[in-house]
Amino acid sequence: MFTEVAYEDRLASWKRFRDHLEEVSDPVEQVIKAYGTLYMHSLTVDPWDILNWPTPWILLYENRYCNFTKILGIGYTLGLLQRFDDKSFEIVYLQNHETGTIEYKIAIDNAIVDISSQLPNYSILEKKTLEIKK
Repeated sequence: MFTEVAYEDRLASWKRFRDHLEEVSDPVEQVIKAYGTLYMHSLTVDPWDILNWPTPWILLYENRYCNFTKILGIGYTLGLLQRFDDKSFEIVYLQNHETGTIEYKIAIDNAIVDISSQLPNYSILEKKTLEIKK
């Protein structure tokens, strides 16, 4: 997904993908699966500095995904769908008590998606509203 070299081609691919998601029965699962195939880099954005989060367009232009920007991409992709116009999106920061790591998830109307069954091993550190301008 979004492996095209030219930004304009990635933009067109992302638009086709979003159009496809408008029609399917499981858009959340499909977008999580698609973003799971991206090549991952080390941290590319400070997750705590909301003022410096890339817009969807900058994210697609730079085309470098880390664990955090992958969640941003998932949120932006879903948030730009007409079928989610009435939904709110948040980035949830979770502390994994088994590994000590911080993980990021997307929440739609306060429901965290793509969370493992090990919810008791996590604590929510923070939630930040994902602003999506259409």
